[in-house]
This record gives sequence, C-alpha cells and structure tokens, in this order.
Amino acid sequence: MIPSVFAAYKDNNIGFSFRIQGSVDNAQAPKSEFRNTSDNSNSWKVQMSKSGEGQHTITNFWIVNKNGRSASSEYSIKQGDSARYKRANDNGDHINVYLTAENNNFMSSKTYTVTGYWDEETGVYL
Repeated sequence: MIPSVFAAYKDNNIGFSFRIQGSVDNAQAPKSEFRNTSDNSNSWKVQMSKSGEGQHTITNFWIVNKNGRSASSEYSIKQGDSARYKRANDNGDHINVYLTAENNNFMSSKTYTVTGYWDEETGVYL
C-alpha cells in the first residue's frame, strides 16, 4: 500500500457557478483542476444544487481537457439530485480538466446560471 498515491484521490467538493448559454453552446467553469490519474474508472463527479432554469431541471455536464478534448461522456444531471459519479476517458489522463456544460433543451435560447460542486478525480471507482 502506498498512502501518498491514494491521498491525491480525495473525494472533494469543488464549488462552481457559471452561466449556461442558449441552444447547444458550451459553457465551462472558469478554473481547471489537475486530474492526476490514468485510471478511467477513478470517477469524476458533479452535483447541481441550483439552476436558474428552475427546480428539477436538467443540464448536461462533462469534463474536457485543457486542449478542448472531451475527457468523459456527456451526462444529464438533474437539479437537486445527489452527486453523480462518472467515468473518464484517456483524454483525462494526467492533465488539467474543466467542468463543461450545456442546456439539454437544444432549441432553447434561454441562458441561466448553474451552481453546485464537482471533483475531477474522487477515488470512487466505477
């Protein structure tokens, strides 16, 4: 057992708040986090506590690396639900990643703010 390696994979709650654009325009948290793993089953997570779109509405979230490549699949997250843990892909190996999102109503031009928390690597394996 190597404690120093596993200590990096803490399940943290990193706060976010950013504006979702209309239609399918991508938006992202302003600050990246370093994903220090190559194990795609070491999940990232997201929880959306507030949405300017309203209660129990859905926004699509995923992570992208600093080069703009998707580091996970897109996941529909409902406002108010508990944190959702998701697998990453090889584009998220040992690189800074950003939480990214879009409105799930592809024809809507409405913009709104989402708030919650996320973590780029949790130590929770899927």
